[in-house]
Amino acid sequence: MTGDFQGTEIYLKYADDVEKCDPIMAAACRFYYVQSFISQTKCGGSQIMSNQVSAYMNTIISNIEKTHKASGLTPEQRKARVNRYCTLMYNKIVDDIKTPGADKLQSLDRLTTMVNFIQVMTVFGPLEPVWVENCKLCVKTRQHVQHAYRHAEEGCCTAERQECCRPEQSNTRQR
Repeated sequence: MTGDFQGTEIYLKYADDVEKCDPIMAAACRFYYVQSFISQTKCGGSQIMSNQVSAYMNTIISNIEKTHKASGLTPEQRKARVNRYCTLMYNKIVDDIKTPGADKLQSLDRLTTMVNFIQVMTVFGPLEPVWVENCKLCVKTRQHVQHAYRHAEEGCCTAERQECCRPEQSNTRQR
């Protein structure tokens, strides 16, 4: 199904990656993919899906429903579980970035994933203000890390400007 909706199939990959450790987070990723696909289809002016695409979406939706039923959790409990998963991931990223000598490429990947996981939380409604700020911080920190990586690889800054290459320090750990 890749190529039918460029850019959002990453959420299906995330779902596969986290399925074993947190099926509720995986279901939220899949639901975000379905919502995005439907939204994109409507925005593109085409509200008609081919039978193959429709069957594929129905399979994903059926798997989401099975996961929800098997969990026995209410929608509010599922929201809390996804929030907890994202909080743990966010705190790990903050700790990793503060670690001297952290792998910058890995930090970039984790920051990108975190921004995407924050987007997944919108399946439960508007983001809480703290997550809006965390998302902005991840994007800003990602820019700093990219700059620091370029600095290390290409020497893009003079010695007196190297302070701009440090990732933004956040003392804002989630609880």
